[in-house]
Amino acid sequence: MATDEKKRRKISIDFDNDTEILLDSHKRGLNGASYSTMINDLVRSMYGLRPQVKKALSDAVESLFEKTLQERPDFGSMYEGERNAVLLQCDNIYQLLNDGISLNNADTPNIHMIKVDLQNAYALLPSDWIRIEWDNEKNSNFVGVIETKNSAKFGGIPHFYFTSKKEIYHLSETEENAILERCITEYPLFREILAKRVPLIKENGKIKNFKEYDAAPLPGFFSIPEDGTQSTFPFGAKIVRQYDE
Repeated sequence: MATDEKKRRKISIDFDNDTEILLDSHKRGLNGASYSTMINDLVRSMYGLRPQVKKALSDAVESLFEKTLQERPDFGSMYEGERNAVLLQCDNIYQLLNDGISLNNADTPNIHMIKVDLQNAYALLPSDWIRIEWDNEKNSNFVGVIETKNSAKFGGIPHFYFTSKKEIYHLSETEENAILERCITEYPLFREILAKRVPLIKENGKIKNFKEYDAAPLPGFFSIPEDGTQSTFPFGAKIVRQYDE
């Protein structure tokens, strides 16, 4: 009788939605490996590590975390979503390797959040973001935020948010310009910021003034991500959907 067959015990596991998405994505890459196979492989690989292996992994993750931390001056910028995702993954792995000890420190600001009720959802947003009148909150299911690139260079430009009936990337240029005008109404100094924008100049398919364009302020429209997705939540801002039971 074979003695090398591993004993197995069935247990029930509740997966978060984003975890299930990751498992399904990884499953396709493994030609349909079962959930149990993937979880068993993960546990064997990450738990019970030899001290020298754990130290090598911890040092590598900490090094990447510190290097990435120095790459951006402004905390939580939406232009830096990828950077925030790398920091989060580094910290999660480091905690896994070091019994819950985090790489994050007190330099991260404590942000006070407010709740904004929407039609079939609610949004959690930093309380210091400036509200812009656009679509009525009770008729909206999306929230847009305006963040200005190079904000720190121009003295710190506030974030503006607005509620919308349609997804933010569906806004027309006319609608975006109308919203920017309303930003000026709420924050008159924003007019000076808009006046400092530099339009791209192209000639023969090449950008002639990229250096000047890249150094100028540039307001951008971003959509607040939904909870339960794989998105990064800059400043902790997110939308939580509410579904009828």
